[in-house]
Amino acid sequence: MKLLRVCLALLVLLLITGPVFAQSPQIIMVLWHDLQWSDILTSPFIDNNQLAVGLMNTRIGGGALIPGAYLTISSGARAYGVVGAQRMLHGSELSQGIEAKEIYQLRTGSFVSEHKIINLEIAGLLQAATQARYPLKVGYLAEKLIAAGFKIGAYGNSDLRDEIARWAALVAMDAAGQVAYGNVSPELLLEDLSYPGGKKTNYALLLEEVVNSEVDVAVVDIGDPYRFSLQQRLFLSEQEEQLRRKIAADCWQFIRNLQASLPESKILVLSPFSGDQRAKDGQWMAPLLMVGQGAG
Repeated sequence: MKLLRVCLALLVLLLITGPVFAQSPQIIMVLWHDLQWSDILTSPFIDNNQLAVGLMNTRIGGGALIPGAYLTISSGARAYGVVGAQRMLHGSELSQGIEAKEIYQLRTGSFVSEHKIINLEIAGLLQAATQARYPLKVGYLAEKLIAAGFKIGAYGNSDLRDEIARWAALVAMDAAGQVAYGNVSPELLLEDLSYPGGKKTNYALLLEEVVNSEVDVAVVDIGDPYRFSLQQRLFLSEQEEQLRRKIAADCWQFIRNLQASLPESKILVLSPFSGDQRAKDGQWMAPLLMVGQGAG
């Protein structure tokens, strides 16, 4: 919990010490699911002394492992994972034929616009948080940033054909389960049968969304690593390694493009979940990277 609050303090420090006329976004948090050291070693930033590597503890309080890890980043403490917590929708998206904003209003009594990103399971998340015997606040990260006058947005998704997974929105949501800015819709995906699940992140469009955003902090889900992790056990070892290298190359190129497009922005790469086996073994230390000139 202390480490995560230190990370929040770091975010605020980076924001307030940035250029007076800073470009937006000032901070970009890239979520790279199950980032391995082998992926880090392929980074083009290593040779240029532009990569700093650290560790963070994303141990959860209980419940579903993967949602719990991402909620731990969002909450600033060991969160309780709730199945389906990642299924966040724009207000205009449909859930069982009904617009998400209508379902949200029914469940919470609060009206939201069609553009907001909302968590229909917010009641369950708040209830799960009451199990903690330590300070645990849903949406702690966003609430603190918003209170300090900063805008936070979510971009990208890890959707599959049969699953909606919007990890960036889960990290960026406030205490009401809402994200005011961003795009996590299916339009950010390409149909590509050479990638796990037949889906590939549209990195060009995702880059455009982030670069043109008006937020101070952008939380970005690059998606492909999550889809790979879900199907990893299905591949022969050589094919698994080849796909991992290909996806890692795509991700690093996207991050290079982010840096080139937003040279004054601070880029953090987080891996909230370090893999099923490591989690089951109680090993919750995950990589935290800073990318950019002088980072290393």
